[in-house]
This record gives sequence, structure tokens and C-alpha cells, in this order.
Amino acid sequence: MKEYRVKPLTSSEPIKVEVPGSKSITNRALMLAALGNQTCELRGVLFSDDSRAFLSCLQELGFEVVIEELLRIPFTGRADHENIGQITFFANAFRSKEDLIRTLYHEIQHVKQYRKYGVEFVLNNNTQFEDEAYALEDNFVKLLKERGIL
Repeated sequence: MKEYRVKPLTSSEPIKVEVPGSKSITNRALMLAALGNQTCELRGVLFSDDSRAFLSCLQELGFEVVIEELLRIPFTGRADHENIGQITFFANAFRSKEDLIRTLYHEIQHVKQYRKYGVEFVLNNNTQFEDEAYALEDNFVKLLKERGIL
């Protein structure tokens, strides 16, 4: 196996790295943060079962870990209001089967809203339509769980 030695940093300036919503990259970033000798802040962390287990292990090993998972809401998808019917999925949508189903069903609700009420009206009343989409999403997932599908 080849060996690669990482050169030590010569500057004490803070380093900021954006971590995309990726389970493997998140765990690698957590490992690098643990190996450092200064405080490290990671943003864009993908909170999955694996990364939560990794964080728990770091805490059990004595590392001080501050988790602000609830302060950031990861976007999982977006219904395009310029190209109605097109949905973009972000990496966080693929954390689990349930996340993917939730994202798809939620964004489909926005597509239906755009078609029924018009884009401008939906965007101007975003909170109401988001609440409606989340309620429908929750009911759909509940139904899938009751039927043993999810």
C-alpha cells in the first residue's frame, strides 16, 4: 500500500470548508476535525444514521462535540416554478427511502399548487402552501407505514 504524508499547516489562519450533503464526505470531515488540535466547525453536515453514530463514537472517546442539527434545515428538493413539473433533488433527499418519498411527494404538491393557483399566488402565500404540502406529505407517509410499505 502506498503512503501519503500530509504536510502540516504552516498558517494559524482559520480554514473553512463547505461539506456537501454526503454521508461519506461528512464522516471523513468528522475524522479530520477530530484529528486536529483546534476547534473545528463543520457546516453542511449530512445528518444520517451513520454520521450520528460517528458523532456518538467521538463523544464516547472524549471529544467535545457540539451538535446544532436543529438549527439548520437541509433542503432535499425543489419544485421549479419556472419549469413547472421539473423537480430538483438535493443529496439530502437520498439519506433514506423515507426521505426520498417525503421529498418527492412534497414537491409534487408544489407542482400541483403552481398549476392550480398560479406561481405568483403560491410564492406570495408560501407559508400556507408549505404547511399544506408538509401536512399532505405526513399523511402520505403515515398511510405507507400503516400499510407496511415503508
